Amino acid sequence: MIPQGEARAGHALREGGNPAPRASLGEANDTALARFLLDLRSKGLTEPAIFNAFERVPRAPFLPKIRPGLLYAPINLPIACGEEAEDPFSLARLLVLARIAPGQRVLEIGTGSGFSAALMAAAGAEVVTLERFATLGVAAMRAFNLLGLPRITALQADGLARRGVGGPFDRLIIGGALGIVPSQLFEGLVPGGIAIGGRVRGEETCLTLWRIDAQGFPVESDLGPARMTRMRAKLPLAL
Repeated sequence: MIPQGEARAGHALREGGNPAPRASLGEANDTALARFLLDLRSKGLTEPAIFNAFERVPRAPFLPKIRPGLLYAPINLPIACGEEAEDPFSLARLLVLARIAPGQRVLEIGTGSGFSAALMAAAGAEVVTLERFATLGVAAMRAFNLLGLPRITALQADGLARRGVGGPFDRLIIGGALGIVPSQLFEGLVPGGIAIGGRVRGEETCLTLWRIDAQGFPVESDLGPARMTRMRAKLPLAL
């Protein structure tokens, strides 16, 4: 289990490096979120459980070093360990296509900032999230604790390796893109379950969905181009 630390909110900075007044930070967050939610509606991403989760879960605690005006911009944002947080529009689309819903059990490979796990928990799912970098896992746990989010189990583990995390799972979220998809990733998914993540095809990265058929085999569907960080298997666990 990733150790839990003292929860504390980060301090966003204005250009020039000076701390922004608390009131202005709150207003900037509210404005950015309101604009983002309007954009989600315009794109048809209004699945109630996911839309309401974005309304209820602030992104700032997961990206404390990012200026409020950028939190809901359609760009990937840097986090520790040389990783990136997926842009919120792509994340919303992924969660809607995965049909995340209350009562599901979800396995996530790649905790990252922790925001996606928080959204799924707020949508009513029970989430097991695996992260290779202890630094990222600890930071995510601080944000989970700060927000009092239930139903999240965070573990330091290589999610691409054969794992000992018990199923069954209704959903699998792969937080990146893979050239070769190990067959063991689908172990523990129930018939009718869904896995979703990136697939590298030549120079292109595509969002890909796998649905588990009645015999337990994944049936693959290409959902079009996606901006996702490439993942590598068999890397050692890291601080």
